Amino acid sequence: MQLLYDTLPGLIEQVNPELVLYLSGVDILQTDNLGRLALSIQGAKLRDEFVFKTCQAKGIPVAVSMGGGYSTKITAIIEAHANTFRVAKNIYF
Repeated sequence: MQLLYDTLPGLIEQVNPELVLYLSGVDILQTDNLGRLALSIQGAKLRDEFVFKTCQAKGIPVAVSMGGGYSTKITAIIEAHANTFRVAKNIYF
């Protein structure tokens, strides 16, 4: 998460995109069999909030797509993906 916090704002300033394509993968979860980032569901939600709020502050539209999710706990995958859209709704609507 710290790498995201440290990198995304500067990258946006440098590139000045007209659109951000955001792959909100959930292979970052602790329960994921392939990912190695070990974020909690709350951590994934914080990631989404940071990405959306950073883009919104710059007036940059975001196209989001789900990805990843190799956990044996299907409920964790569903909850993390659903949170992405809940967060987007709360920020944009």
